[in-house]
Amino acid sequence: MAEDPAHPLLAAGRGYVGFAAAHPQHFRLMFGTAVLRHDDPALSAARTASFAPLIETMRALHPGADDAALRDRLGLAWAAVHGFAALRAEGAGAKLWPEPDALAAAEGMLRLLVAACGETPPAVSRSAPPTPAPPAPRSRPRRA
Repeated sequence: MAEDPAHPLLAAGRGYVGFAAAHPQHFRLMFGTAVLRHDDPALSAARTASFAPLIETMRALHPGADDAALRDRLGLAWAAVHGFAALRAEGAGAKLWPEPDALAAAEGMLRLLVAACGETPPAVSRSAPPTPAPPAPRSRPRRA
């Protein structure tokens, strides 16, 4: 992120995708559940330390945002970049992103993500979930 201070969120996404592409086994291990002890204090400290730069970057982009707005942006950013990296690591994204270079394949998505996280959307009430649309009427077969 320090290499591209003008676009730290874009740099963070590139770093995440680049690491996952260069070290797929490490990437899988970091998020696997079979081997890791999630109650390990050292692991918890490492997670906190690795997530801190993303939190700081998002806070710098949105200094007046409340915790819920920051959480939404962090969730969007992490889910999108991690999802892309995981799909590429498992080969599931080959049809959507056929480029052999993961960073080249991710660049357009990362730029859209930065634009989405950079915009300030209108406030959304968190008190009640949105009202779902009514179900579409079913057509009944006609009886003779």
